[in-house]
Amino acid sequence: MNLSAVLFAVVLAWGADPREQARAIEALIDADALEEARTQLDASDLPPLLEQTLRGRLALATGKPQRAIKAFSRAIELAPDHAPLEVLLAHAQLEAGRHDDAITTLTRAKVDERDPPIALLLASAHRADDDPAAAYGALKAAVEAKPEHAVLHQQLVLLCASEGLFEAAKTWAQRVDRDVLGSSTAALAIAQARGETGGLRFARWIASAYPADAAVQAELGWVESAAGQYRRAGRALARAARLGSDTAFAAAEHYRAAQRYREALAVNAAVTDDRRRAEQRFDILFEDGKQARAVVAGERLEAKGWLVPRRRYNLAYAHYALRQFAEASRHARALSGTAESTRAAALLRAMGR
Repeated sequence: MNLSAVLFAVVLAWGADPREQARAIEALIDADALEEARTQLDASDLPPLLEQTLRGRLALATGKPQRAIKAFSRAIELAPDHAPLEVLLAHAQLEAGRHDDAITTLTRAKVDERDPPIALLLASAHRADDDPAAAYGALKAAVEAKPEHAVLHQQLVLLCASEGLFEAAKTWAQRVDRDVLGSSTAALAIAQARGETGGLRFARWIASAYPADAAVQAELGWVESAAGQYRRAGRALARAARLGSDTAFAAAEHYRAAQRYREALAVNAAVTDDRRRAEQRFDILFEDGKQARAVVAGERLEAKGWLVPRRRYNLAYAHYALRQFAEASRHARALSGTAESTRAAALLRAMGR
């Protein structure tokens, strides 16, 4: 919602004389220089209508919507039926969680509900009021009037996806090109598809348009994971990691779950945290049956003080598998009094120790 444009309409309604002073204070609010804006507003001699409008805007900017509602209501008393002020009031009501009041205010205001900023505000109020059908109606009417408006299309895609209406989301996404829809919208829409019926197909379809976007590929990976497609999840998360996302560890874990150990080791090398990378490398090698390499990785963990009981037992077993019984026994005995003591004792008995 462009609140500056709304305030400008209020300024014009009053007249030209206080315009520059009001614009200067408004510019400070827009620049987040809120204390300076407050200081100048307190020292100003603006007419009551402009003063209350600016105080409402300042209250909204400082996260005080109830105070904004009072200020805008006072301004409306000075200029009844002035649509821009009604819009500001509705915005404050929505911020305050008074969704029904915001809808009522916009409905009674003499505004075109198909105007994109009004439709977006109205749709937000309906969604917050748990009425997605009304939100959809508001957005659809607006986009039919302004088919070139990108944000309307984006919000329709997100609304449909959030309601599990993935075919409808796809239909709206197809009406604009990928740059208009935007990768941020695509990533948010894919996130809504996780674990939902029909969500996987939709996620794959929309993600295919953004192969070089880290956030989109990461979200696709989590949708694949929720569907039990661990190899595909690993692939998407690994692609996201190559594009700069912090998903290398998750990618390796998914490849590991799919028993794709070579791919798991390859992406493990990109894990940035030293300990997580070293621990994961040991786990992958051990599960892949590469016991000699697992022993080397395990010794590095021990040297760093990172060898937790579960991995110490696995290291003991790796030594045992390699018939290195002295080292296997050393690690097994070190597990006395831990959660792994029972398994360690069994391993010692198997070695006759």
